Amino acid sequence: MSLISVAREELTIGQPVRWALYDQDHNILLDKGKVIADASQLDAICERKPFRDLSLTGQDKGGAGNQRLAAAEQGKTEAAFGFLDMKLRVGDRIQLQPPASMGPDRYVVKLIGYVENLSVLVTPPIANGMRVPVMDGDIVVARVFTSQTAFAFNCTIDKVVKVPFDYLHLSYPAVVQGAVIRKSARIRTNIIASIARGNAAPADDKYPAIITNVSADGALICTREPLDRKAANIVLSFRINLHDVDAHLSIKAVVRNVQVDETKNDGDPLKYQHGVQFMHTQPTDNMILQSLIYQQMIEQPHTLT
Repeated sequence: MSLISVAREELTIGQPVRWALYDQDHNILLDKGKVIADASQLDAICERKPFRDLSLTGQDKGGAGNQRLAAAEQGKTEAAFGFLDMKLRVGDRIQLQPPASMGPDRYVVKLIGYVENLSVLVTPPIANGMRVPVMDGDIVVARVFTSQTAFAFNCTIDKVVKVPFDYLHLSYPAVVQGAVIRKSARIRTNIIASIARGNAAPADDKYPAIITNVSADGALICTREPLDRKAANIVLSFRINLHDVDAHLSIKAVVRNVQVDETKNDGDPLKYQHGVQFMHTQPTDNMILQSLIYQQMIEQPHTLT
């Protein structure tokens, strides 16, 4: 069984849980379908840092299957693929999630090569300059982002090799689960950004902003002052962390609507909301956005909007 962490926001008092909940040692915390009775029970579960089965096979029709169906309706379509469908090349990045007992961290490794139906070779996961202590027989989850598709598969570490070079032999996956990300998928965020006017953007003519939700083709941004008008051209710049790698994006956009958030008081500096549409997004930026959206859809499904 491969486990993925469950956020507190995914658990609701008085409603049956959608999955069986485990601690990091695979001990059961709460059976699937059981009801969380009150806040104290919820606190006790969250203190144990609950996990659930990643359930990539789609067989859990009563729980995770329903969640995948809902997610597909909101922005992704899942299907089964083969390893070769990912069209990986030597040097491509793969995100590796060790067993849950080692914590929720994920590590970026690189593909060294593969032998079809036999083995996949990758560099070892590294943290703070040290090899992550994975061992032979550990079950890990691998994730790959290519173009508009995000892939994931379970595999076993068949062999940890240290001499003469460090690398891992992973079992060759029989089935790879893939999700095609649609442009309509939108997630809630809290990303610090800056706005420059599209026609002329001197260094002192930038506005601070917060991106409160984003999709592959647009965003909702909050500012201290309203931008001039609808259809204004801007450049939206922001930085995100994707798979422990910082990425800086600078995207041209058009303001499509402007409104004041009446739920905020007059003292709130970011009460002006602007819906913007991205224009002429570079392929690399588009891939980064889609990868960000899929990663958050998997790790924090409650942020879908």
